[in-house]
This record gives sequence, C-alpha cells and structure tokens, in this order.
Amino acid sequence: MYYHLLSASFRTFPVTYPVVPPGQSRLRVIIHAHNTEKQIQGFVDAIYAWVQEMVDIEAGARPEPVTAAAREVYDWMRKEQVHGFGMPS
Repeated sequence: MYYHLLSASFRTFPVTYPVVPPGQSRLRVIIHAHNTEKQIQGFVDAIYAWVQEMVDIEAGARPEPVTAAAREVYDWMRKEQVHGFGMPS
C-alpha cells in the first residue's frame, strides 16, 4: 500500500519493528484540517484501488504476485542495484 499511495502522490510513513511486532507493519497517515474534501476523497479512492488490486492478486486474476506500484519500485531497485524495504529476494 505504501508504494501504491506514494505513486498516487500521497505521502505516508512506514512503521515497522520495533514499533510494531516483528513481521508486521503499519502506515502512518497524517490528515490535516487544511486538507480539502477532494484530497481526502482522492486518498480514499487510492486505498480502494489498492484493495481491489490486492483482491485480484489473491484471486489469481493478475499474473504478478505484487501490485503494479510495487513492481515499478522493485524494477527500479534492481536496475539501480538497491536493496531494502520490501524488496523480494
């Protein structure tokens, strides 16, 4: 979800161990009073799009085991020989 929201121009902050238990993660989202209704609706729409993509992946309706946004990031990481958060082996 982090990569999907980032590619949709929404900044979230990954939260991993030791803040959450090992093997788990969360996203920190900060919404301000000055965010417009359109911005909030865009954020919610982006989450729904990610959920639909995940449902399709889990149902076998997509050939790849990761989202399109994650694939783009992983392809870039491989090209640049970067290793890190979420990178599959």
